[in-house]
Amino acid sequence: MKPALRLHLAFAGLGVTAAAFPAILPTAVVAHGDAALAAPGTLFAGLLVGVLLSGLLARSGRLARTLALGAALQAAGLLAATAAATAGLFVAAAAISGVGFGITEAAGSASARTVSRNAAHALTGLTTSVAAAAALAPLLVLGGAQVGATGAVLVVFATVNAAACVAAATAGRAFDEQPARRGTATHARFGAAWAGFAIALALYVGIESLLAGWSSAIPFALLSADPAWAALGTSAFWACMALGRAGALTAARRGASSRDILTVAGAGSAAMLVIAALTAAAYPVLSVSAVAATVVLLAPTYGQVLGLALERTGAARAVAVTGSLVACGAAGGALVPLAVLATGSVPGDPSTFVIGAVLCAGWLAAVLVALRVPDRARRA
Repeated sequence: MKPALRLHLAFAGLGVTAAAFPAILPTAVVAHGDAALAAPGTLFAGLLVGVLLSGLLARSGRLARTLALGAALQAAGLLAATAAATAGLFVAAAAISGVGFGITEAAGSASARTVSRNAAHALTGLTTSVAAAAALAPLLVLGGAQVGATGAVLVVFATVNAAACVAAATAGRAFDEQPARRGTATHARFGAAWAGFAIALALYVGIESLLAGWSSAIPFALLSADPAWAALGTSAFWACMALGRAGALTAARRGASSRDILTVAGAGSAAMLVIAALTAAAYPVLSVSAVAATVVLLAPTYGQVLGLALERTGAARAVAVTGSLVACGAAGGALVPLAVLATGSVPGDPSTFVIGAVLCAGWLAAVLVALRVPDRARRA
């Protein structure tokens, strides 16, 4: 199997893990009580732990082994969730999956430039696999719930990660950069650029987490949708993400630069959220459509920003830099939704969309500032 296909399988595993626990949460609450509601939070906490561990695990220089471990932990967590008899065990299973998720995301992102000359475009392609898998997962959970086979669906998700584990474990040194390619020098002013990329990722992941977390609640609030079917908003969210990332890849193949893609993403999404705010009361269908367009436009941001940072980083620091940036994004994903709630905004409120528009303008500004920092890498 080609290295690129192995990476796509690992990122598809990330997608099913990311969507599995939110999708099965209502079933878990019925089975175990409200204590199961802590699972998404522990998944995120585990992700942060996994990101921090990835830097230590990858010091051996064998990213394939690190990827295999991350995928194995995700598979183990999903199987544990299937067998969980109490809320505590279910929450612990989410934490285990989260640790594996963080390890895989950091190591997989650091591996991206070994399979492509352009890390930003490579990561956009890989995160398209995440989105496609995450869009399909809730539909499988819904179908499994209808026939009483939710546990079997989780086994399928675990199998995807188990396959990713085997693919990574047998990759050898496919993801390790050759000495002639990796260089030994540092970047004289990367610190300033890193700050810009870190701020951008924190703000971007914040708005993505807000829209993803409320992907069911927004259509429910604006369209008075049936709660059971409003949950399909999560699948719609990830389908829009997949569409946007695939579109960005097409644009890149036709010559669009990362700066062009990010400028359209930031400015366009901010404009769409302003439209969503202005139409929420009188034209709710138009407002929901504007939110969907926002997700499509935002979709390539994460891979493009992280890839731009990787292109400025020597191989010796790739995992550390990737891990720190992923951690900044995770922090934004945790803090921004809490900050929005603290303002009193709820799903469907015009104020929520206005805040989102400001965040989009903020991450775009941070990226443009980071790109103005000269890239002074000295290759050995």
